[in-house]
Amino acid sequence: MIKCFTSEAITDEDWREIQDAVGIPQFDRDEIRIGQITELDLFRFVEDIEEITMKAEKKHSLSQKLKAMREDMK
Repeated sequence: MIKCFTSEAITDEDWREIQDAVGIPQFDRDEIRIGQITELDLFRFVEDIEEITMKAEKKHSLSQKLKAMREDMK
């Protein structure tokens, strides 16, 4: 789950989706602590969080490939 929260692929839009999934609108990505994961019982949302993260990582990967293709075409 920590990997999900720290993934560079997660955009603000993806983070809002995670906030909606866990039901905590003020859930601040930059201030989350390991203890809070347990305190907030976020493990019950692990599948949703992982799904959102995988989707974000795929978008990020495609974006990077597109950027490389554009560079190659110059």
